[in-house]
Amino acid sequence: MLGDKIGELAGKISSQRVLDVTENQKIEFNVSTSGTFRNLEVTEFHTYVSVVGLDGIPYGQTNGIVMVKNGSESASFTGHAVGYNTGNGKMRYIGSIFFKTSSINGNLSFLNNVLGVFENDIDESNNSIIRLWEWR
Repeated sequence: MLGDKIGELAGKISSQRVLDVTENQKIEFNVSTSGTFRNLEVTEFHTYVSVVGLDGIPYGQTNGIVMVKNGSESASFTGHAVGYNTGNGKMRYIGSIFFKTSSINGNLSFLNNVLGVFENDIDESNNSIIRLWEWR
């Protein structure tokens, strides 16, 4: 069941790199964003590796870190997503994400062992908007 909204982030794909073209197209994207998680200002960095299958649909996985703006706490995450073209050079990726942090009583402790769902809209200029919800 879809739970409370965790947050929203906005940023940009900072780099792209082709990893493989022998069987499928495999591309690495590095993304930097900032925004809020439950009214807490955060920055986030992740790497997403996308594989375009024979059907033309991209899917992949991501690994990253979210940090409180002042750098006092962080959480790591892994996720999986599938993407589709929404027209005019825009993409939407939807998927699941798992958070882990060593923060017990800190601002990010609510993320510890949380499974969430997300949607990531990317425009033709590589701008990214990510919205996340807890999955209960």
